[in-house]
Amino acid sequence: MKKLNCIPVILCCVLTGCATMYARQADVKTQVEAWLDNQQFDRALDTIAAMSPEHPDYSYLNNSVPIIEQQRQQFIQTVLSDAQQYEATLDWVNAEQTIQDGLDITADAPELLAQLEFYQQKRHARLKMDEAAILIAQAYYIISAAPHQESKLYNADNRFFAQQQFNQFLEQARKVSRELYALGHQYWQAGKLVQAREALTLSIKTAENELSSELLATLLNTEREQRSLARSEQRRKISEQQPELEQSFYERLNFGDFIGAQKVLNEMTAIGIESTDALQENLNQRRVQRVNQLINSGNTLYNSGYLQEAINRWQQALILAPDNATVIQKLERAETFVNNLERWQDSP
Repeated sequence: MKKLNCIPVILCCVLTGCATMYARQADVKTQVEAWLDNQQFDRALDTIAAMSPEHPDYSYLNNSVPIIEQQRQQFIQTVLSDAQQYEATLDWVNAEQTIQDGLDITADAPELLAQLEFYQQKRHARLKMDEAAILIAQAYYIISAAPHQESKLYNADNRFFAQQQFNQFLEQARKVSRELYALGHQYWQAGKLVQAREALTLSIKTAENELSSELLATLLNTEREQRSLARSEQRRKISEQQPELEQSFYERLNFGDFIGAQKVLNEMTAIGIESTDALQENLNQRRVQRVNQLINSGNTLYNSGYLQEAINRWQQALILAPDNATVIQKLERAETFVNNLERWQDSP
């Protein structure tokens, strides 16, 4: 009877961590330090919290709480860091186990609980991905093997045995086709249309499947509608942007920023604005006019003896017209003359 009466006490002690019982012991300090050596931070903190202020060790241990909590937090960060090392190789199993080992010590750490859930989701997602990859690989094998299986059927000496093998092959193909339909349907519901189209297309190629054909037709129609909506949205955005871009183009053009104006035109072309030919012709004419002005200004300065100023004008012209042979020749001649002039001046 005495043993039976002890069972509830023992069970309660196990479930509550025996914090209250340990808090009443004479030498709590030694017990807490032993727990801390084994990184049992929660057990130590629960025991300290259950201590009476009259206990001889209470003052010392209560003052140690901030340090213990800091050690506990450092332990949690170490566990998270150790688990993170497995992320690069997508080893979610070991990452999850590392977090679980940490939770065995700090069971209520929200950081570890959240990370555990994250790794569990990653592991389940990877399992589904691997299963899908295996299923798709089976489908490709069946599709490629079908002609050889038919050839074996027609050329076999034992017709009955060959038919049995071929029937097994067809049944496997139908099974894979059904599973691919289920996979495609899952992708369809998740909005992963590209993956859904691949799964459903393989399902139909693997074995005749009416459900896959119907869903694929629905999917293709949805994709057409989405492309149409996307084109409409693009046209709407272009229509909204065109006046602003044209205004920016003319502002740069009138300011003489021909390079900036060209960049605006390039942007308009990139987003699909078609009415840029007239703007480009206007820009080209204004650029030619500006280049001629710079050439003539450089000529005037050069003939007047302002060599460096002339070179500056022609360099500006060259930026606007990099392939202008006239500007290149003038610059080469002027720079050669300036270099020779400097050498003459340096000669004794």
